[in-house]
Amino acid sequence: MEWVNSPNSIIHQMAASMVLKFDKYWSVISGVMAIGIVLDPRYKIDLLDYIFPQIYGDQSDYEIEKVKILFKDLVREYEMNMKGKKLVSSCQNPNMNICQSVDGRKDAWRDFSKHHITKKNQPSNYKLELDYYLEELTQPDSNEEFDILVWWKTNGLKYSILQMIARDFLAIPISTVVF
Repeated sequence: MEWVNSPNSIIHQMAASMVLKFDKYWSVISGVMAIGIVLDPRYKIDLLDYIFPQIYGDQSDYEIEKVKILFKDLVREYEMNMKGKKLVSSCQNPNMNICQSVDGRKDAWRDFSKHHITKKNQPSNYKLELDYYLEELTQPDSNEEFDILVWWKTNGLKYSILQMIARDFLAIPISTVVF
């Protein structure tokens, strides 16, 4: 950013071009990185509270709120998919007549359940697994090597949806190197 204000026109043009490319890249990757940070039980939102003001300045509260909304939407999506999969697997049993509608469609029960799950998630007092996770104290950040995957494996019963998100998101390479 200092180079953008350079009196040298060549440096100014190069820096302006670099800032545009960085902003484009960062806008795509920042959400993924923020979710990865929140999934680390040593840091959760605390690291975002520390680093976002340095990156975004006065807009940091807005950016943190965007991450929270993104994460809550993600949890709801995984939750819907998880409940849908359980329902689909139970409706594939031919002995379960409840899965059949009057006209023979097997999708009627699944359609109702999706409607019911969506409706059930509407109340304002509904708490996501994410809320419970964020309310818990962070894990101590000791000098010992911390294996986040082992932590999520052992805490999967407590946070089953977050465990699935951690499995998927922590497997995403943030950067690629081509040789």
